[in-house]
Amino acid sequence: MQAVNVGLDAPAPDDPALLDVVRDLRADIGPELANSGLTAGVAGDVASFVDNEDTFNDAFAVVGVATIILIIGLILIIFRSPIAALLPVVVVGVVLSITTGLVAAAGKAFDLSVSQDLQTILLIVLFGIGTDYIFFLLFRPPLRVTA
Repeated sequence: MQAVNVGLDAPAPDDPALLDVVRDLRADIGPELANSGLTAGVAGDVASFVDNEDTFNDAFAVVGVATIILIIGLILIIFRSPIAALLPVVVVGVVLSITTGLVAAAGKAFDLSVSQDLQTILLIVLFGIGTDYIFFLLFRPPLRVTA
């Protein structure tokens, strides 16, 4: 049975202030209902964002580590060159941090909502494209100048 329905008025469900409200509400409600036989839950868009936040962070860490290990491992096996294996990881890591900052700045400047999935997608796409392009630059045949 639903006893209370509280609406939160906000422009977006991923508003940091609302996320803090849900966290505080969940932290406060548990001790209040202890040993009463009652249970409470917080649901809705904002609560879903809170629940998914840890999942997205864990997914980003797993995907990031797996991507880096695969890139370094495969390049070491194929080319047998530590420099060739580390160069894409370093370059793409720098590009990823710059890109993430630019996306966050653009989202804030233009009042856009940025999906939590974007960071994982950027990681995969940038490592794929960046590694391919660095190999193109490192291992292409030298250009011959003809007169």
